Amino acid sequence: LFRNHFPRNICAGRRMLTHIDNRKLLFVVIPLFVFFQFLLVVEMGKGDETVNQTSLAEIQVLKNRVDRLRKQLAHCKNSVENDCEKDFNELLKRCEGCEKLDDEDNVQLSEDGNYFLKEGDIEPMKILYGIQGTGNGHLSRARAMVKHLKKHPDLEIDYLFSGRKRDKFFGMEDFGEFEIRAGLVWTVENGEVQYVKSITYNIDNFIQFVYDVITLDVSKYDVILCDFEPTVAWAGWLRSVPVISFGHQQSFRFDIPREGGDFVGNVVLNSIAPGNYIGVHYFHWDNERILPPIIHINNDGISTDKKKVLVYLPFEEYTELPSLFSNFPDYEFYIYHPNHEESYDNGNIHIRTQSLDGFTNDLFTASSVIGNAGFELTSECIYLGKKLLVKPLHSQMEQMSNAMALVELGLATRQDVLTSANIEEWLISEEDLPGVPYPDVAEKFVHWILNSDWDSEEEFERLWEDLWSGIYF
Repeated sequence: LFRNHFPRNICAGRRMLTHIDNRKLLFVVIPLFVFFQFLLVVEMGKGDETVNQTSLAEIQVLKNRVDRLRKQLAHCKNSVENDCEKDFNELLKRCEGCEKLDDEDNVQLSEDGNYFLKEGDIEPMKILYGIQGTGNGHLSRARAMVKHLKKHPDLEIDYLFSGRKRDKFFGMEDFGEFEIRAGLVWTVENGEVQYVKSITYNIDNFIQFVYDVITLDVSKYDVILCDFEPTVAWAGWLRSVPVISFGHQQSFRFDIPREGGDFVGNVVLNSIAPGNYIGVHYFHWDNERILPPIIHINNDGISTDKKKVLVYLPFEEYTELPSLFSNFPDYEFYIYHPNHEESYDNGNIHIRTQSLDGFTNDLFTASSVIGNAGFELTSECIYLGKKLLVKPLHSQMEQMSNAMALVELGLATRQDVLTSANIEEWLISEEDLPGVPYPDVAEKFVHWILNSDWDSEEEFERLWEDLWSGIYF
């Protein structure tokens, strides 16, 4: 059979092998076999050691997630809500293979560096990120967060915005596809909050808001990130999905410099976005739940023009701004406003429409900035070492408190009313601000979120100490 099916030279080779002494062949084969087996064992040992050392931390993260799922599962099982059966089945599906995590040997590291379970499966972490769209400060903070969330391609993230219509958003490429809800907003005219109009406007919105909260399906998410966006916060609270409610507004739950405010404003501030509260502010004032500002730009040492002034007063009457600044021909004023329909130059007045790239470039190259006392822009200014003049919104506790804090820390000049006289006094004043060296808060905050151990005071204290170290005023 061998001769009939194989070429003649192979048959000849077979006849040659029959003349070799089998005992001599063993003296060659056995040592080679033992040597290669030794190399294989050594390499496998190195690989096992690497997997074990690397996988322990990852196992703990997975276990933290599983503990969360089990708590949600137990709550849902005992709930009397009519729609809880759907949530229960969703949680069961996501928790498939959870019990397999108790066996650490069941967690393996694949060749592409991803972890997997030999038996059972746990779906990728799912996050719903809700962002308040009123103003641009929340969007700036979200861009800093997204930059680091995208470094984890195994995450599944959905974005939801409220506070303005879809066509009023710009520079949204970082977020991909996103959803819009009505939410709840304040009405501002001529730099002052209009409470009566805000209530009237939100009466119409409130029915839609309640409907959005009830119908928003959040059962598939591990955690909800909320930057003062009420729809996702209340939907998560009603369904017992963990909500991390963070942002500048949440810092007012703690003992910080505060100016103004009333009963209605405090009630709204404290109830609009329930969750696990984490504030961000210029300084912590010994509050261990307040982190430094989350900033989306880098201080790359770009040269500035000493005569260039960036003006951003979105809540002021935009038609009155050019005449206010045209009295200072020695300075170039770049004025941004959401109501500008076109960009043009008129002497030392440069009118600009909303543009993320254009605004960022002018912020870098200007030596001075005039704006309201919104938190995000003022944070960027003190980070970059800009000379800063703030005009807080009247009757808006947050901005009035921000202005108070900035003056207390020696970081800005405050004027409640802008006049030619006080603008001139500020322009000619000499201020040398080196810039506050805030770290990349978003990077470490995202890492803390992904660890899933949100109830651990020890873990958050470690994050707090790491971020505030080296920051002094």
